[in-house]
Amino acid sequence: MTDHENGTRPITCIEDLATLAPGVMALLCKTMDAHTLMVALKAAPDDVREAVFAGFPPRQPGVLGDQVPAVGFVTLEEVEQAQRMVIDAANTLIDFQTALE
Repeated sequence: MTDHENGTRPITCIEDLATLAPGVMALLCKTMDAHTLMVALKAAPDDVREAVFAGFPPRQPGVLGDQVPAVGFVTLEEVEQAQRMVIDAANTLIDFQTALE
């Protein structure tokens, strides 16, 4: 199994979040600031949003899905900054998981 297939390949863009291993995604959702995550998802494709929401406990995805539009107006720079923060956090978690294996 390749790193890409098992969700441990470093991610380079927000679309790569959809390839994260479920455990890494759950930990990312648990540790990431919810507002930053919602801003990062403003410009993300639906499949990426669904993958991220799947990482939350069962009761939270619907609530968080409603929060993405509720974030309101944000600049493209704010979205890109939030996406970089999420990508950096995800890569840190991937590195941590890889070190434990």
